[in-house]
Amino acid sequence: MGKGSRRARPAPEASAKQPERASGLRPDLALPWLLATLAFGFLACRSVLTTYFAQDDFRWLRMAAGGIPIPWGSPRFLSMHLAFRELWGMLGFNAVAWHAVHLGLHLACGTILFVLLMRRLDARLAAAAAAVFLSSPALFDATHWVSAIADLLAGLFLLITVHLLTPSGRPGSERAPWVACVAFALAMASKEIAVGALPLLLWIEYRRRFRAGAAGSLARMALLALPAAAMALRSLGTWSTGRGEAYSMKPAAALLNLPAYVLSGAFGGIAATQPSDLYWSRFPWVTAVGWILLAGWVTALALSGSRRAWFGFAWFVLLASPVLMLERQFYGYYLYCAMPGMVYSIACLLAAARRIGPAAPAVVMGALALLQMAGLEVRQRSTLPLAPLPTDFVLRRALVARNALSDLARAGEPASTSMVFIGQQPVENSRGGESSNEFAGYRPDPFWDDNVRSALSEGEAVQLALPGVREVKFRQQLTEAEYLSIVAAYTIDGHLRLSSYREYLGLEGAARAVTLEEHLSRASTLITRRAFQEAIRELRAARDLAPENPDVLLNLGGALARVGDTTQAVEALRAAVKLSPRDPEAWFNLGLLEWRTGRQGEAREAWNRLEEVAPGSDLSRSARSELQGRRGAP
Repeated sequence: MGKGSRRARPAPEASAKQPERASGLRPDLALPWLLATLAFGFLACRSVLTTYFAQDDFRWLRMAAGGIPIPWGSPRFLSMHLAFRELWGMLGFNAVAWHAVHLGLHLACGTILFVLLMRRLDARLAAAAAAVFLSSPALFDATHWVSAIADLLAGLFLLITVHLLTPSGRPGSERAPWVACVAFALAMASKEIAVGALPLLLWIEYRRRFRAGAAGSLARMALLALPAAAMALRSLGTWSTGRGEAYSMKPAAALLNLPAYVLSGAFGGIAATQPSDLYWSRFPWVTAVGWILLAGWVTALALSGSRRAWFGFAWFVLLASPVLMLERQFYGYYLYCAMPGMVYSIACLLAAARRIGPAAPAVVMGALALLQMAGLEVRQRSTLPLAPLPTDFVLRRALVARNALSDLARAGEPASTSMVFIGQQPVENSRGGESSNEFAGYRPDPFWDDNVRSALSEGEAVQLALPGVREVKFRQQLTEAEYLSIVAAYTIDGHLRLSSYREYLGLEGAARAVTLEEHLSRASTLITRRAFQEAIRELRAARDLAPENPDVLLNLGGALARVGDTTQAVEALRAAVKLSPRDPEAWFNLGLLEWRTGRQGEAREAWNRLEEVAPGSDLSRSARSELQGRRGAP
């Protein structure tokens, strides 16, 4: 072109339609980069295929297996009802196949995200950003938990909706916005959290097509809003969000949840060893660092002036907004639909940076993806400090469920249609004596029984695996009402042993106790096996033989307290301290029972005597903890 010639400038409308890329990398390299991204995602999430079913999974599987009619308009109709039923028909009780479907959905989301990123960024940066999404530790439970299919399907259909709403210039693309309305309805039918995307979807439709055809654009906007309106009407009276409910909402909770979600989305690996996302989100340093990251993100957006980066930020915040005010529920996997917005925003900010080379944005995002992948490995391998169980709650409960159901399968169909589960956590058994009960290093694990009960979905897993079992009960103690039930004695990792009621208590074939020692020995065994009513019978027989034996009275008082007979328990313990006034355990138990039944004056008097006979003992420290409002345990 000559010196005097003037270069023709494209019309503003035409230039606006051209994708802006961070570098001159050829678009025809997109497929190799996409394949590399999917390979990375598969490698990062490969542990999905080794995970078993866990807790809520069994409820939905049982409903699918039972062919229970699906009411139209049910919340999450597509994901938790229709999808479960169809997949059950194809996959049955095959956990590997179910998780393979999950992994496929996750990789499909990564594929569509890559395609969307390729419209604005070069293939290297698009691949690195999609890899960050695929390897995010915040989304670990979404990929490993079958019940999180609601999040995966909602995320998939939301990405499809954006893909169809944004013009591609290909033949037939004029029909795509109408199909997008269907895709958004499917997202809403998968999980309600998709409603957060509605404002941005309406904005895309208005900005792209309103001027070209107001009538059609308004019709599509109405179609987009329709499923959200239907969800709002359907939710009236469906979700319990009042005070004290599991999903209670409190506006102030957003001040803790928002920064925690930002930190979890950006560097989720730092929470990899925490057994509870909720506890982690309430650490003061998490709130502080999260707010710093959020402030830095907003500052970078303001300095860059990138509307695309602002769009990604808005997508993240709006898709997280439905769960921001939840007071008692915080899970990283709630970010599944929001995470594409974060990675898009960060990628656009890096692409807009003027002072870094063309390859630097992809390098930065790639390094973040590798860091995220390392976080996944840590989360996969992390175990609880006091038990040989995974730290992550989904992996932990999946392992417990696998162990329990494997043992049930080996035992075969039980002889009874009723099964009672009871834990094997040690139960203290009073001994009596003149010395104080020094600290033994054991503290009851409050999550032991809850892990097993939740892992088996309150027994629904057992009924799914053994259809002949009609009733499954979890008990803290055995009663004579379970005489005809099969007893499933489980350990902390879910392994269990089946036996009849009398076999479990050691009564099958045993001779009748006659001597004092035999009654006490049998009572001790019954107490450790949580059969307190049976133990009371033996201890009363022992009391008849030795009415002034303080050990008998001490154990009898403890057993009576276990079954709720506080009146007779107090009488037995008062008799015990009269017979053995220097027994610290008797004074502690008496004071504890008085304290918890509201007789605080009597409790203080008993614990003052405890301090006299065993000053500085563990029991004395436990009494002081109770008086100060803390739960102490000897």
